[in-house]
Amino acid sequence: MQKVEQVSFLVSLLFFVSGCYTTPESDHFIKEVPEQYEIWEDQITLNESFYVKTHHYYSLDAVVLSKKNYKSSWDGEVQPYDFVLGWNKMSDNTFLKNVEMEQRGRWYYYKWEDTSIKMQDIRDNSSNTHMIPANNEVREKLEDVNEGEAYHFKGYLASLIFEKDSQRIVQKSSIKRNDSGDGACERFYVEDVTKILR
Repeated sequence: MQKVEQVSFLVSLLFFVSGCYTTPESDHFIKEVPEQYEIWEDQITLNESFYVKTHHYYSLDAVVLSKKNYKSSWDGEVQPYDFVLGWNKMSDNTFLKNVEMEQRGRWYYYKWEDTSIKMQDIRDNSSNTHMIPANNEVREKLEDVNEGEAYHFKGYLASLIFEKDSQRIVQKSSIKRNDSGDGACERFYVEDVTKILR
């Protein structure tokens, strides 16, 4: 479900992953899992260089555990932010206090030391999500999103398509909740963002 590097207690003793890890926080417990169902593909032009093909409706309540600004990257105009979204155990502060995470290079990394934590609990209840705003209003809402707060997101999982070095490139979205590694990020064409009040 997300591009991740899992670093367990034993592995972390043997291998150091450089970077700045932080412990996420949550102001909500989100019990529900994301809603997803397949739709007819629809092609939407983002600008003269990029377009998306939407293929699954996607809606979820989630806590924004981490937010990374990629507006200055080569694709930042269409994918300005990556959000690490969490629900279920990954929105529970009792669980989160034992987890550290970091975003860099469009990837989401996490590690933990508590041997009672299962990797699946982190993997299956969080996602590294490339946010593709449907319009400027949604773009502004994404910019205003704060880490640790809960939001309702609605839109579509989509493939991002463009040409680079005279080749047609298709960047697909994950459609699973339990995958990890390369290609496991959600690519989310977002049509609406609403903050969930406490």
